[in-house]
Amino acid sequence: KRNRFFGRERQLRIIHEPLKNRLIRVDPQKWIGKVLIMKKYIFGFLVGFLTLAVSSNTFAKPGYPAGTCGGCHGVPVVNNFDLPPSHDSLTVPITGFTATDTDPEKSSFARISGYIVTTADIAPEAGDPDWQSSPPNAYTFASDGLQTLYAWAKDSLDIVSAAASDAVNILIATNTPPVADAGPNQTVQEGVTVTLDGSNSDDSDNGIATYLWEQIPGSVAVAISDPAAVAPTFSTPNVGPGGAALTFRLTVSDGQATDTDTTIVNVSWVNIAPVANAGDDRTVPEGTPVTLDGSASDGVDDGIASYSWAQVDTSGVIADLIGWNTATPEFTVAEVGANGESLTFELTVTDDGGLKATDRVVINLTNINLVPVANAGVDQTVAAGDEVVLNASSSHDPDTNLDPDTAYTWKQTVGPSATLSAPGAINPAFTAPAIVDGASETLVFELTVTDGQLQATDTCEILVNGATPPPVEEHPVVEETPVKEETPVKEETPVKEETPVVEDPQVNEETPTVEETPVVDGPPVVEEPSVIRPPVAAPPSAELIKKYKRLAKKYFSASKKLKMKSWNAKRMYRRTLKKDSAAAQAYMTQAMDYKAQSLDARYQAKKHIKLFRQVKRQLEFDDHDRDYDKDDDHDDRDDDHDDREREYDDD
Repeated sequence: KRNRFFGRERQLRIIHEPLKNRLIRVDPQKWIGKVLIMKKYIFGFLVGFLTLAVSSNTFAKPGYPAGTCGGCHGVPVVNNFDLPPSHDSLTVPITGFTATDTDPEKSSFARISGYIVTTADIAPEAGDPDWQSSPPNAYTFASDGLQTLYAWAKDSLDIVSAAASDAVNILIATNTPPVADAGPNQTVQEGVTVTLDGSNSDDSDNGIATYLWEQIPGSVAVAISDPAAVAPTFSTPNVGPGGAALTFRLTVSDGQATDTDTTIVNVSWVNIAPVANAGDDRTVPEGTPVTLDGSASDGVDDGIASYSWAQVDTSGVIADLIGWNTATPEFTVAEVGANGESLTFELTVTDDGGLKATDRVVINLTNINLVPVANAGVDQTVAAGDEVVLNASSSHDPDTNLDPDTAYTWKQTVGPSATLSAPGAINPAFTAPAIVDGASETLVFELTVTDGQLQATDTCEILVNGATPPPVEEHPVVEETPVKEETPVKEETPVKEETPVVEDPQVNEETPTVEETPVVDGPPVVEEPSVIRPPVAAPPSAELIKKYKRLAKKYFSASKKLKMKSWNAKRMYRRTLKKDSAAAQAYMTQAMDYKAQSLDARYQAKKHIKLFRQVKRQLEFDDHDRDYDKDDDHDDRDDDHDDREREYDDD
C-alpha cells in the first residue's frame, strides 16, 4: 500500500505539476497502522461471537446434539455393517455396509460422499486418502484370531458419522510346502523325443497349483513343448562325438509356497554315414583337361576325413589321376578312337567316425576328327601308249583307317582325256593317250581322300611324250681350204673336233658327235695367205630352243611342288609324332622321298637350261644375253642352296 500511495503521489506530481502546491499529502504508515488495529479487533469479535453461539446451541434445531451443527443440515449415519463370524483367510468379506444422511428435510447439498473401514475406533480425518466413493466389500487383516473392524461414512460437507463395528474370528491352518520331483536322469541318443516327468511332485495339504519347466543354460538349447505342463517333451539335438548333457529345472507351487528340483538328460552321439557326391556326368573332347569334383560330399554329423578316387573300368583308356586322394583330382586323355571313350570313376568318402559312402561319375570323351592326308603319288614321265598306274597308297587318316571303297576319288583336271580303270580305287590305271610325234603333253590328276566327314586333296602330273623324239640337226664342219705350195702356210687353226652334245629330254641320248670331214677340192680361197677359216656349224632350229626352255620351266615347277609336299609331310610328322610314332615315321620317309625328287627335278631343270643356253648362243641371240645372265646368277644361288640341302639330307 505504501508503494501504491507513493506511486500515486509521483504520478500526481508529474501530471499535475502546476497544482503541486495544493496537493494533499497523505502519510501511508499512519493509515495502515489504523487499519491493522481495526482488523484485529473486528476478527476477535467475530470469533468470540461464533464460539458463544455454537456452545449455547443458539442455532440448533430441536432434537440435534449441541456442537454438531446438526441443526444446520444433519449428520451421516452408518445403517448396516456385517462381517462373518469366522473366516479361514486373512482377507474377510464385508456385507451390508450402508450409510445415509439424517437430515429430515433432505437437504440437497448434504449427501454421503465417502466410506472407510479401520481396525481402530478413532474417527478418521475427512481428508484421509483411504476414503472410498463406494462401500468396500473386503478387508485384509494383518494377522489371524479375533479381529474387530470399524465402519465410517462422511457427507459432502466432510462431516464424519459415528462408527459401526463388527467382529470376526480368523482361523488359518498351517500350510505344508510342496515337494518338487523332476524325475530321474536319462541317457538317450540324438534325434529322439524325450519326455520330462514332474508327476511325482506332491503337496500334502493344498495340492500342486502350478508347474514350471526351465532349461539351465550351459548346454545345447532345446525347445520345451509346454513349460507349464506336468510332463512336457523335447527333441534331442545333434551332438558331436563327445555327446552333451542337458539340465532341466522344475518349479512347483501350492499357491503359498514353492519348491524346485532338477533332472539331467544325457544325449549320446550316433554316427551317421556320410553322403558321397562325385559330381555330374560330363562329355568333353579328347585332349581336354578334366577335373573331378567331390567337394559336395557331406559328412552329415561330422566331417569328411578322406577322399579316394578310382577308375572303375580299365579295359579301355586308362586315365592318370593326379591327386586321386583329394576332393578334386585331374586327368587328361590325349587321344581316343573315332567312337570316343566312356570313363567311369568311383569316389569313396570316409567320415571322422570311420563310416564310408561311394558315388560314381561318368566322363564321356569324344573324338576330335583330324583331316585325312591325301597323297597322289609322285609325278611320272611316260611315253604315249604306256599303261600308267596312279598311286594313293600313301594317303592316310591320323584318326582311323581309310575305307578303301569310299575314301578315294580320282579325276583328271588337265590334259588330253584319259579313261581311268577305277576312279574310286587306290591304284587306278589308264593308257597314256596318243601324242603327236616329237611333242609332249602333261596330264594332271586330282585325288580326293575323305574319312566320311573331312576331306583332303592332292595332285600328280603325268608327262606323256610322243613316239619319236625331234631330230637334232648335225652341225657340218667346213673342210680346210687348200693352199698353194708356194705360199707359206701358217700353222693350221685347230678345228673343233665335236659339236656340243644336245640331250633330248625324252630319250636322254647324246647327239652323235660330228666328225671332221675330208677336205674338198675347189678353187683357192681369196683371203689373206696363210689364214685358214674355222669350220662353221649349221644353226639348230628355233623350235628346239623353245622346247628346252619349256622343259626347264616344267622341271622347275615340279621341283617347287615336290618341295612343298616335303614341307607338308614334315609338318604332319611334327603333328603326329606324339600321337602315333609309326605314322610320324612314315611322314618323315615321305618327306625325304619328296625332297630327293625335288632335287632331281631341279637338276634336270638346270641341265635343260644349260642346253638351252648352248643352243641359244649358237643361234647368236645376242639381244637377250643380258636377260639370261640373271638366270645364271640365280642358278648359282640355287646350286649353293641345293648343296646345303643335300648336306642336310645326308645328315
